[in-house]
Amino acid sequence: MDRQDANPEAKNLKFANHGNHSKAQMQTKGLNAEMLQSISVPALIIHGVEDPIFPPAHAEVMGEEIPQSKLLLIENMGHAFSPYFFDTIIAAMAAHLAR
Repeated sequence: MDRQDANPEAKNLKFANHGNHSKAQMQTKGLNAEMLQSISVPALIIHGVEDPIFPPAHAEVMGEEIPQSKLLLIENMGHAFSPYFFDTIIAAMAAHLAR
């Protein structure tokens, strides 16, 4: 099953996200390892395996650099959260907050 079969809204979301993120990236200073390592609270990193903007490797680096982090890679999910994945996302957030 590809991402658009799993999430019929993916096609429309993909185009909106490209423009929005280009604008945000131009105005945002990049993160570096030192900044990520300074995060002192448990972090849950939720990332779509099919993200067309930031590949999963970006989230993997964040997971390696942020102390006390947990990385959740979600198959068939792109960049935007979609109601199709809410059960998985909410369960992960609830477990994270209960720690």
